[in-house]
Amino acid sequence: MKATSIGYILALGAFLGCKEPNLFSPYRDVGSFSSRVEAQNQALAEIVKNYGSLPTNKDYKVKYTNANALPSEYRQSALWYNKTDQTLKLELSIPDGAACIWKKVSRDVLEQAIKSNDGMLIVDSLSTPNQPTKTCLR
Repeated sequence: MKATSIGYILALGAFLGCKEPNLFSPYRDVGSFSSRVEAQNQALAEIVKNYGSLPTNKDYKVKYTNANALPSEYRQSALWYNKTDQTLKLELSIPDGAACIWKKVSRDVLEQAIKSNDGMLIVDSLSTPNQPTKTCLR
């Protein structure tokens, strides 16, 4: 019995040691990019790519890193998308929570955004922001 228990403990340790990095994280990490705009474009593309399987009534959180962030800028940020509410939220600094919200962000708006070179400007212009235009996009 003791050998079996030790075997289970070792198997659990091996599983947890080899787990996928995002297995227990509420964020899907799309990686590190050379600019904020490039990182946000990749986060938007990740949302559109998974649109059909996004959860309902729950935020899908996509984390990204701006590798060349200035000392005054945030290095890790995230976009949250809620498919049911059609809201897109920007979390400027993880884990501070969403600082900016855009409403009426449909799949069509997201698709138009990823076709552009600056997707968040498209989102800002085609949806309803809760903050003055371009405030969160500096």
